This record gives sequence, C-alpha cells and structure tokens, in this order.
Amino acid sequence: MAMAVATSKVLVLLVFVALGLVPGAFSYGWRIGRATNYGDASTGDPASFHSGSCGYGSLWGKGVDNLNVLAIPSKHPDFQWSCGSCYEVKCHPMTYKDNYGNVHHREHACYDPHRVITFAVTDCCPCHSNTQWCCGDMDHFDLSHHGFSQLAARHWGTFGIKYRKVACPWYVSLPKKHHYGHKRF
Repeated sequence: MAMAVATSKVLVLLVFVALGLVPGAFSYGWRIGRATNYGDASTGDPASFHSGSCGYGSLWGKGVDNLNVLAIPSKHPDFQWSCGSCYEVKCHPMTYKDNYGNVHHREHACYDPHRVITFAVTDCCPCHSNTQWCCGDMDHFDLSHHGFSQLAARHWGTFGIKYRKVACPWYVSLPKKHHYGHKRF
C-alpha cells in the first residue's frame, strides 16, 4: 500500500513537471549573453512594455505586476513562439563587445551575481532596427527597466548575463503565442 502511494506521488509530480507547472523544473543549462533595458520614464519610454509585440496590452493583473518582463531578439532560436515564456536571468561579471566592436568592461556591474530573477517574454528586440545590441555575436535580452535595476545599476546601461528557459511561475497568466509585429520600432 505504501509503495502504491509513493508511486502515485511520483507520477503526479512527473505530470506536473511535464506540463510545465513546476517553475525551474525545465532548467536547461545556463547560457551566456548580455542585457540592456527599456521602459524607463527618465528616457521618455515609461510604459513601452505595455505595448510589446506579443500584444498583451496592459500587463497589470496578468501576474507580471512587478514588471519583470523582457524583449527577446527576433533572431534568437526561441523567438518564434516565445511570448509568455519565462527565463531565469542573473547578472554575470564579464567583458564583451557590442555589435559595433566597442568593448564593455562589466566585471563589477552586478549587485549580486548569484541573484536570480524570473522574467516573462512580452516583446521583441528587432535585429533590423537595433543592430548594436539585439542580434549578432552573442545572445541578448532587453530587460524591463525595473528588472534590470534589480540586477545592476542603471548607469551601466548594459551588463553580462547568464540565463535559462524555465517554466513560468503559477501566477504569470500570459498565454504562449507568436509575436504580432515589431510595434516598438
């Protein structure tokens, strides 16, 4: 009897993992990239994350009230059906080049390189209009200003990241779908 109960619990857990209901369960290996930010009122871009290419409209009440959202490059391998997907992101001290060849020393940019924040995809970082950052020689995420500021100070402008795709937390209620267009650019 005890064996049957234990087996049932394991099967239920496996079903939850398979359905993506256990955040972090599909924690693929960490990948290296870089991040910039958007949605900052001081730059005249206060709420662009509410009009992202995923077409969600206002994000209030959709489980991302903390506004930890990101724009994924249009050439990223996960782009096609990435709307509503989630990624764990952490700051990664490193030096790297942007797509114009400028070197960025960000070894001291991170508040805490071990802090992990989950971001939901709500927008696109289009390669055709942001060639310096969105696409090129390394992976890139354009993080909401709010999320960026939790990992590094705004004055850095960009920093290295480690990231991995994960199941979204239960409270994020964004349906998975295709990007509608590149409305921001």
